[in-house]
Amino acid sequence: KFVQAMEGTVELDSAPGRGSTFTVRLPAPAAAEIAPGAPVESRMANVLVVEDDDSVRELLQKVLSSHGHQVATASCGATALQSLAEGLPDVVVLDLMLPHANGYDVLRMLRSMKGGDQLPVLVLSAHEPWGAEADQLRELSAEVALKGSLHTHDFLARISRMATRAPARRAAA
Repeated sequence: KFVQAMEGTVELDSAPGRGSTFTVRLPAPAAAEIAPGAPVESRMANVLVVEDDDSVRELLQKVLSSHGHQVATASCGATALQSLAEGLPDVVVLDLMLPHANGYDVLRMLRSMKGGDQLPVLVLSAHEPWGAEADQLRELSAEVALKGSLHTHDFLARISRMATRAPARRAAA
């Protein structure tokens, strides 16, 4: 699902007694995806990706980096909080199901930090939040994207849009 969401393909070559080979192909970033003459602030951001699944975290890092974003990563809530305490990025991409402090805890702590109350956060969720979960995310001013339905172009567009709303970006404008 993640490969398809990033507009890629998965091929399988398998034979009994020989094993299986999976080949993942992801599209190369097109230079045309960034509009000529677009201000640097709208296309490059410092992004913190907080995701405990190694393959998802690495994929998000590669996609963002290949489009000019500076990317830091954290594999658990505790590491994310340590990184945020050292300095705030322009955008946070946050998984909710994390070890050592879940995404809700990270989000609450971020919102209590100086400058963290306005920091754009994109929550990646495997399911559509509803009820109390949806209420919490609205109260904490987080946008939600479903992991299985987010395509590369849409993901990158959201990150760029969110980066232009980051407090540091507004102050520099």
